[in-house]
Amino acid sequence: MNIAIEKGAESIGELCGFPSDAEFYLDFKRRIEEYCAEISADQNHIRNVAIHNEPRFGEVKRVSYDPPGYDILFYQAIPLFLYKDNPDNTRFAESVIKHELYHCKDIDLIGTMLDLSEIEHSSHNIDELCTNLGYRQWGEFYAHYNSCTIYESCYKSIAELGDLYERATNLTGDADDWITLYETIAHPHIQNAVILVANNSRLHSKKVQDCIAEFAAAHESSGEYLKRVQSVFEEKYRDYPNWVSYDAFKELGEMLLDV
Repeated sequence: MNIAIEKGAESIGELCGFPSDAEFYLDFKRRIEEYCAEISADQNHIRNVAIHNEPRFGEVKRVSYDPPGYDILFYQAIPLFLYKDNPDNTRFAESVIKHELYHCKDIDLIGTMLDLSEIEHSSHNIDELCTNLGYRQWGEFYAHYNSCTIYESCYKSIAELGDLYERATNLTGDADDWITLYETIAHPHIQNAVILVANNSRLHSKKVQDCIAEFAAAHESSGEYLKRVQSVFEEKYRDYPNWVSYDAFKELGEMLLDV
């Protein structure tokens, strides 16, 4: 596993309290290895961990399929938060790092059952789009469900969710516009719905339940949609990975698109 700071990101060794970037690399690598051991993720499949200056907390990028290999990107604020004395910041950073490691663990397991190259790079028609959507949003549920116990996941405010819901329900894309449909609904609305129900399923916190209740009160059918999504994903989690198949991911995607 290689640790690197991408061009444009700050040199953060000293900012994190280390005499040099090299010593920061060693300790950050040690932390990631410890987290992998804690959640039973295979650290040998992580090729590179890069610190970047783009405002995305974390991201897993596929490097290879056989053997499986991943690069993980972290926003430069994540290591800064990890090594600061503020306990909330430290928990947040740990949750982000483990969230990405849970993605790696999930992808590894599913990759032993399916050829993921057929899912991850295919959305040329509605069936492939639904399969891709189901696969990716299952991964979000799995990672948020497991990492939110460290620090409750970030999700949209009521106003933001309401705006996304209106956009999703008012779309009138035709059969030739499925990619736009996917990008407009899946990532703004559906993914936030999945994050919301993952937190509710695991935490049952007043904060997330109030958010769901306010959202449902403001948008007539949204409450039923969130209940349906939560019920389906909880059932999938209980039986994971026995249900994993191309058809199961396709059905999951179809359910998610039924806004």
